[in-house]
Amino acid sequence: MTSIQAVTLVRGPCYGMCPVYRVTLSRDGSAAWEGEAFTDRLGLYAGRVDPGGFELLASFIARSTFFAWKDDYPPSGTDLPGYTLGSREVTGSSMCRSGPPPPARSIST
Repeated sequence: MTSIQAVTLVRGPCYGMCPVYRVTLSRDGSAAWEGEAFTDRLGLYAGRVDPGGFELLASFIARSTFFAWKDDYPPSGTDLPGYTLGSREVTGSSMCRSGPPPPARSIST
């Protein structure tokens, strides 16, 4: 079991119709969604996440060397949405903004 307690993905706007949202999944089974634009659900929603599914995600993030990444990566284009992937751990938190290396792209899609 990892020390990750929560995982948050924030997708920002682009010049087009990119979805803009924040989703947080927590080890305790809680899930929160906030849709801002171009999503099926706008506004705040609460739900549940399967603890086994959360642990699979947390383990994947830990194995991806996420905790060794830099905090910021320059975007690879001007019309791409910004995004932040973050995790909250027992001992603190980590995050990566904008165009992170390839492992984050597989986490966020």
